[in-house]
Amino acid sequence: MQELKSFNDGWKFHFGDIDTIRNRWGWAKSGSFNQGPESKAYDDSGWKDVTLPHDFVFETKVYDYSEKEFGKDNTIPAMEDVNNAHTTAGSFDKNVGWYRKHFFIPEEYEGKKIYLIFDGIYRDSWIYLNEFFVEHEPSGYSRITLDITDVAAYGEENVISIKCDAREAEGWFYEGGGIYRDAYLKVVEEKHIEDAFIHGTPVENDGVHMNFSCRLCNLEGYDQKYLNLEICEKRTGKVVKKIDYDLEEIISEPIDKYEETDEKLIFELGDGDLRLVTSFEFEEDEVKMWSLDDTNLYELIITLIDGDEICNVDKKTFGIRNIEFDNNKGFLLNGEQVKIKGVCCHQNHGGLGSAVPKEVMRYRIKKLKEMGANGYRGAHYPLTEDFLSICDEEGMVVMLETRVLSSASKDLSELERMVKIARNHPSVIMYSIGNEEAQTQTTSQGARIARIMKKFIKHLDPYTPVTMALLMLDMKTNTQIEDYKLLEGIFKELDVAGFNYHSDLYEKFHREYPDIPFICTEQGTFKSTRGCYKTDAQKCHLAINEKRDWYMFGAERWRHCKPEWISGLFIWTGFDYYGEPTPFAWPAISSQFGAMDLCGNPKDFYYFYKSWWSKDEVIHAYPDMNGETGVPTDYYVFSNAEEVELILNGKSYGKKAMKDGDYLIWENILSEHGKMEVVGYRNGKEVSREVNETADKKSARLEVTEDYREGNIVIRKIALLDKNRNPVPNADVRFDIPKEWGELLGASNGNPSDHTPGKAGYVNTFHGLAQVITRK
Repeated sequence: MQELKSFNDGWKFHFGDIDTIRNRWGWAKSGSFNQGPESKAYDDSGWKDVTLPHDFVFETKVYDYSEKEFGKDNTIPAMEDVNNAHTTAGSFDKNVGWYRKHFFIPEEYEGKKIYLIFDGIYRDSWIYLNEFFVEHEPSGYSRITLDITDVAAYGEENVISIKCDAREAEGWFYEGGGIYRDAYLKVVEEKHIEDAFIHGTPVENDGVHMNFSCRLCNLEGYDQKYLNLEICEKRTGKVVKKIDYDLEEIISEPIDKYEETDEKLIFELGDGDLRLVTSFEFEEDEVKMWSLDDTNLYELIITLIDGDEICNVDKKTFGIRNIEFDNNKGFLLNGEQVKIKGVCCHQNHGGLGSAVPKEVMRYRIKKLKEMGANGYRGAHYPLTEDFLSICDEEGMVVMLETRVLSSASKDLSELERMVKIARNHPSVIMYSIGNEEAQTQTTSQGARIARIMKKFIKHLDPYTPVTMALLMLDMKTNTQIEDYKLLEGIFKELDVAGFNYHSDLYEKFHREYPDIPFICTEQGTFKSTRGCYKTDAQKCHLAINEKRDWYMFGAERWRHCKPEWISGLFIWTGFDYYGEPTPFAWPAISSQFGAMDLCGNPKDFYYFYKSWWSKDEVIHAYPDMNGETGVPTDYYVFSNAEEVELILNGKSYGKKAMKDGDYLIWENILSEHGKMEVVGYRNGKEVSREVNETADKKSARLEVTEDYREGNIVIRKIALLDKNRNPVPNADVRFDIPKEWGELLGASNGNPSDHTPGKAGYVNTFHGLAQVITRK
């Protein structure tokens, strides 16, 4: 048997630490945490009922703290207005939280192996079960797997207690707090399968060579032991391969460590377990390749048999694809050049904080795909297996990043967990071992650490390239580095050289290091507030058309990354996110880098990327027709049409030719109310048109539409429209959320300085839009 059950329901939560009497023998004697919140008898009836995922920091009230804590040696690049860690983390109250859960373990589970799995607890978590200490996990981003077989109480109630302390920062952005990812209870037989890893390597004109390995636990020898593999198409269930192994017949001499070999089967013996490493072949027409547009997936069903008894059935989903990073051709997927048009993203969402259900994760990926994005960088920490499965299914390649450049045992443990989760997923095309490690990237220590980390990864997954997000910046002096030789020691340790920003230097890199594959791991965008065309510093609203240092930054940087030898880029960012509230700091509590706001509503510059990344005919103009009249105004158009015409109230201001990767401006036109039309032409024929009309505020009304539904999660869009269904951006109103919609998970509107709690029961529109997420 093998059961994997959700462990998300039935939790109790207490905000803040608990100062009460503890048993002095707690750390001195086994099972002695019988006083305080660690104990089974502790009265938690007054605690709050919560369902996971749960972010308790996001439920706190934000507050201003303006003390200057950052000096010249620790300022955050491009965030010089942010003075301290409190502000850069979104100004929420980072604190301690306690969780408890009472749950029953059936008597028939005794003799089996029982695990509790937490995909992420932020952070510094101390875990107790039935008054036994079980685990301490400092990381806020790594999966925690607890073997509770020995301390479980069978046929009776069990109590788990978890203390997590979110006060310390692992990053420089909003990180949340608590059990903010999903949790599971896993039950398997004592004899079971772990660490199953399958990978296919296409061989030109000769099918696919498959490598498979797994760990067979508590097998106690191999007499009358059998392992059966069955591979099915995920969509249809069609069986494409069956392989049966009699372990007694194929056993060979044990070896001490994993090695590449041409031998058919190898067993490793250690700690009473066996490790199986084997290979087999697919004919060329037996399987289909995974790609961005055709996400063919397979399910591997592994059955372990002892005599006549089926001990364990494990399942893994995988895909077969060929990836290559070439120094001249860039990224190749199944032999075809693919420009990675990627986004960096943090894991929080408007109204939810970091407690983002997997259904909302899929919604976000679909939104990115609509923009034309095909790549996702998990910045700057490991992602969950559920998220990677979504990317497998939706056709989104992933650059998966660990939290920090480090060879410390704790950090290598986190790296191992990340790789083992990721290595079966075809969407994962590279591992990143660090981000902007500017204090160590030019040192010999940094190069040695990178070498150790890469070797460590290759031991676990020899097929996936390793990169790192380097930065041509000396953070101690906040000055740009011009000479790539200063970083040569570290980037020569990588499979792919990755660099953030400073794209004006990329051609220089290729001239000096023409044999090294290259990718832009992070790049700037247009930075703005959705629907804002006049900056209001007091409200922290930033106009896209204001000519600051970053004015139209994203267009120039995209063009820098167009040469085919550059594998692609990841823009910063796909969505706005809580924390890093540059350039205004308080009262802003979120960033403004995203192509979409906190809720996934497109900003104007979203359409620049959609124009040059997607296959759709795209046209979009701004500012809208709701501003002050009679003011000399520049009108901008993002489009992929060959020519664009601007028409205001029936008057044409002429056609202009669109250059590849560019945008158009009609300058110094006196603004009017009325109707604006922009028309795109290809080969002289109209291919796209957008109409924007001045809204009638007097007839404004709210319209609710279901934007997305999956399972019991519903995402609703709240839009303020006039009688002609024109958006009304300048008459925002309050919307009270009906209780009959179900449990309110969160509501938001994309306003970077809106302090309304996500579960307040109401939401105000912002420039005519808001979002409500419920569960029923």
